[in-house]
Amino acid sequence: MRWLPFIILACIGIVLQTTVIYRVELSHGSPDLMFIIAVHYALHAVSPDAMIAAWVLGFLTDLYGPGRLGVFAFGFGLMAIVIVQLRDSMFRDHPLTWMFVTFIGAWLVHFMAGVHFIWVAYPHSGRTIIDVVLCATFTAIYTVVPAPYIHWLFGRFRGLLGLLPAHRLRTRRMI
Repeated sequence: MRWLPFIILACIGIVLQTTVIYRVELSHGSPDLMFIIAVHYALHAVSPDAMIAAWVLGFLTDLYGPGRLGVFAFGFGLMAIVIVQLRDSMFRDHPLTWMFVTFIGAWLVHFMAGVHFIWVAYPHSGRTIIDVVLCATFTAIYTVVPAPYIHWLFGRFRGLLGLLPAHRLRTRRMI
């Protein structure tokens, strides 16, 4: 994995997330571009690099988001660990895999962040668990819509990003 293109991609991603995509909020949620990038790296980067990249993307989301520091970094990192452990049993270059992994991961991360928000960070906010479930569901749905296109685009620049094809990851696996 090449870190300079990752840093540039992360900077572009956080700028788009906080300016353009933030304004696309519909019915409790908006697409999470940073999570799509984290899923792509978790599916295609070497294990330690994938987990570090996902954690960094989550940390950037925490820095520029409305929540507390560390919630999304923990969630993105945990999802990267799960994806890295399960990716050998998936068709990593298939759009349905991208959509399924993105939907499940985004829902779980945003549900966890919402529960943290209403129970720990702001217990008197007036939000209920139903609001958290709706927000996580709409965010996951809105994140899945652009996911195949963004994964396809990143796949075209796999060499520039320093990501290996799926069949070469098995030989370079860290133990």
